[in-house]
Amino acid sequence: MGYTCGYYAHPHASTSQAQNNKMEMICRKLRLKKGEHLLDMGCGWGNFAVYAAKKFRVRVTGITLSCEQKKFADQWVAQENLEGLVTIKELNYRDLEKTGMFRILCHGFGSRICLSASGSKSQVREWAFNQPRRRS
Repeated sequence: MGYTCGYYAHPHASTSQAQNNKMEMICRKLRLKKGEHLLDMGCGWGNFAVYAAKKFRVRVTGITLSCEQKKFADQWVAQENLEGLVTIKELNYRDLEKTGMFRILCHGFGSRICLSASGSKSQVREWAFNQPRRRS
């Protein structure tokens, strides 16, 4: 289950195909390599974390504010035998511990903003706090 848009490669693609196409395109644009560490901010139900770990063999730390989403994602990760690659945390991005460099993904995060970069906690904070606020 994904909250954000899909990528429809052809008019008859299913929603599931469009979601997988989107995740594939994101992984390729991030140029993920086996063993790299990806931070998925706002990971939701864990679909991107599971996809990236299975397909690209990267380590993924997903953060969510929802205990229900974390519980679901943890069960999915266990079902897929990805415990060594995927960690889901119930955590606000402002409370991330300093753990070094990540590939950072924020697709559909907050006000539908998008960032893919490498950076530290302070760089993520600087980016997040310097974005213009949307008005309703």
